[in-house]
Amino acid sequence: YLLPFVKGSAEWPHEQITEYRISPLVNQFFRILSTRYQEPGWLEVSEKLREGYSSYDHSLFLTAAYQEKLQAE
Repeated sequence: YLLPFVKGSAEWPHEQITEYRISPLVNQFFRILSTRYQEPGWLEVSEKLREGYSSYDHSLFLTAAYQEKLQAE
């Protein structure tokens, strides 16, 4: 449900109460979702978000195995 809104391909249909920012930790959750549910769109979102982070995200080590599995399939 959320992927089109996070990607920006659909407009959020509800009242936007505050501006949101996706933290590096939540971004890693997107990578896990991508593998667990075979949805490469979440990996695309994650890669795009990483471009906006100011420094290297060490939490990538937490999801390296998930990314490798997705690429192998």
